[in-house]
Amino acid sequence: MTDYSDERPDALYASRCAECGARLAPDQRYCLDCGTRRGALSYLIADRIAAMLARAHGAVAPAAGVALAEGVAPAEGVALAEGVARAGVAPAVKRARPLPSPRASAIAIMGMLAFGVAVGALAGSHAADLAAQPLLLAVAPPQKAASPPPVVTAPSPAPSGGGSGSSQSGSGSSSSAASSGGGSSSSGSGSGGGSGSSSSSSPSVLPPIKHVFVIMLSDQRYDQTFGAPSHDAYLARALRRQGELLPNYYAVAQGELANEIALVSGQGPTQQTAVNCPRFTNISPAKVGAEGEVLGNGCVYPSRALTLANQLTKAGDTWRAYVQGVGKGAGTPHPAASCQHPALGSVDHDQTASRRRPYVTWSNPFVYFHAIGKSECRTDDVGLNQLSTDLKTAKTTPALSYIVPDPCDDGNDQPCYPGAKSGLAAADAFLRSVVPEIERSPGYKANGMIAITFDQAPQTGPYADASSCCDNPTKYPNLPTTTTTTTPTTTTTTPTTTTTTATTTPTTTTPTTATEPATVTTTGMTSVPYPIATTSTPTTTTTPTTTTTLTSTTTTSTTPSTTTTATPPASELTGQTTSTGGGGEVGLLLISRYVKPNSIDSLDYFNHYSLLSSIETLFGVGHLGYARDPALPAFGTPQYNNYTS
Repeated sequence: MTDYSDERPDALYASRCAECGARLAPDQRYCLDCGTRRGALSYLIADRIAAMLARAHGAVAPAAGVALAEGVAPAEGVALAEGVARAGVAPAVKRARPLPSPRASAIAIMGMLAFGVAVGALAGSHAADLAAQPLLLAVAPPQKAASPPPVVTAPSPAPSGGGSGSSQSGSGSSSSAASSGGGSSSSGSGSGGGSGSSSSSSPSVLPPIKHVFVIMLSDQRYDQTFGAPSHDAYLARALRRQGELLPNYYAVAQGELANEIALVSGQGPTQQTAVNCPRFTNISPAKVGAEGEVLGNGCVYPSRALTLANQLTKAGDTWRAYVQGVGKGAGTPHPAASCQHPALGSVDHDQTASRRRPYVTWSNPFVYFHAIGKSECRTDDVGLNQLSTDLKTAKTTPALSYIVPDPCDDGNDQPCYPGAKSGLAAADAFLRSVVPEIERSPGYKANGMIAITFDQAPQTGPYADASSCCDNPTKYPNLPTTTTTTTPTTTTTTPTTTTTTATTTPTTTTPTTATEPATVTTTGMTSVPYPIATTSTPTTTTTPTTTTTLTSTTTTSTTPSTTTTATPPASELTGQTTSTGGGGEVGLLLISRYVKPNSIDSLDYFNHYSLLSSIETLFGVGHLGYARDPALPAFGTPQYNNYTS
């Protein structure tokens, strides 16, 4: 079996600079070797810096916003990109003349970012008042460039066994960020908590978390949940006060199953996983692409496609998926106590929940991987009732607990069966029963962390959101390309002559325009458009009837039908977020002794691949699929803002 994980001794530093290939710590924002920034600046910070540079050189910053040129030197000829739309995303990064010295540039930006910590909590898309605050930029001359700080070498990760996580024990065996990367580029706190930045003279050390509990809810956007706390008071208020909120957290695809698979394996969507796999078939031809992605169509991944569960097992750690509804009710095939899925090649009859059978296969991503053998699946892919037993001791608590409610409790606005309760009230009730039980457990109290998020935002309706962030692929290789089709249809005139009494009756039918997305529909909870297509059919029918001895009635109907699927221009695909390609902004809540209560990181951007990468780094294993992207942001000191080594 081929292992696609990164097993190098420097696995904790698997992220690398896109420009020069230098190793980067998970929370490092700038490369010390070449000065390249990892990810885009917040548009607020970029605008302020650009305006100050413009004033310093006698230029006037455009009122509509400017883009800060990467590598701009504080000399004449400052290059500023004009006309960047202020649409709530970071401006496009354009390349100007290189700096006189990369290290001098890095030190200059360190000075600016050090001051930015003080105001960082107010920055980002959720605190726009930063624009009213002064911001200073210090640039060191080339001759005073300091020597780079020594690179901290991470030890080779060693299996710890028994759900203990990795070889980390608070001694600093996790990945490190050098002086520029740390928390100085982002705030790990907001209304409740401190800055969480790292010192420029000491490396960033990740906390010794040994038990991670991921709770996956479904089909709600950030605006509906954390942004509207009256809808889910327990999650958005009570639990929110216990931990750190990451508002700028995004789903990576459209389709519940596609996002769940991405989180546990780093694999992108296929046409079948995007519609929750109505037929349980192998992916074919199953070739492996450059990103470690399995190419083809279908939904069951070959043995060489690994998951986070496989990585933990190989490292000597444990995992379990606790899936509500497993073992309950009648289904096809008949329910087992664990590892429930259809026979290979057959139709999935568990696409929708019912009063008697609440389980749906697509909420259980681990059963779609041949790499998880039958024996391991039967042992570790279990019903939710097993969680209480496993939480009794730290030894029996897995390193990874993947917890998912059934469609009756996952927060989806669609009722799981006619007459059932739905939406966030049901999700709140589920969380009230599960989260306190976790928090009372010895494993969580010792070194645990809870991560609560949603698989995707709604893909239809008033809250529909297909946006993405964080170097998310703009085009997944397994999804079809977009097309444009125009089909005009014209109906000609039909004259009619009748004889009636003298009556005049003009009748006019007003124009009717209907716009519907062309979707791929399954029997599951969601219809997901791939590709997103709109059909506009204006129809106007006018029937004037004037009756004399001879009456001529003329009816003309012209129905142009146009189906258009368009890819946004490249100018719209710049900055930290894009309007397409993902599953929308869903938010993430972290609860742990290692994060400050009631804090918020409104500056940094993350997605499901980021969460996978961050968990892999905590347990000292390599990175899978799109989680290996060197430009992908991962959790570090700003997020673990209540931990010091």
